[in-house]
Amino acid sequence: MGNAVSEAGKLGVSYITIHLSGGSEMIKAASDAAEEFPEESRPVILGVTVLTSISKDQILDELNISKDLTSHIKSLIDLGIKNGVHGIVCSPVDLENFHDKYKQIYFVTPGIRPAWSEKNDQKRISTPELAIKNGSSLLVIGRPILAAEDRKLAAIKILTEIEECLKQQ
Repeated sequence: MGNAVSEAGKLGVSYITIHLSGGSEMIKAASDAAEEFPEESRPVILGVTVLTSISKDQILDELNISKDLTSHIKSLIDLGIKNGVHGIVCSPVDLENFHDKYKQIYFVTPGIRPAWSEKNDQKRISTPELAIKNGSSLLVIGRPILAAEDRKLAAIKILTEIEECLKQQ
């Protein structure tokens, strides 16, 4: 993992996601490799908790994780922070439980779906407004724009929703 981060950093990559379930040695190797770069060109290491396409039932039944989902995600966040990640990637639904407890890092939230868009295969999703209110730092919005008949109009609608939410804060 350290070599992968070093090589990606040499290419000018700004953000690198790693799965926190890879464990402390992997996380630390990635974080240490990122720290070798000057601050202005250092890749940001983002630790992925649980994919937004995985349901609570799948955590227990398929992945055989006996902790409840919130406890499992908290353990992963703690592991990531302890080993040097700069941010966390988690469902905007999960974020509600964590953003107040972890102010020293930022949260990237995939699974953003405006109310007018399709859910697709995502299980734990949120609107842009709710994600922002729950403390998201960066929203990942793909399919609602890419699958739209008019991508520009979809992007404008989403930006308008975000701007309205930010005005209310």
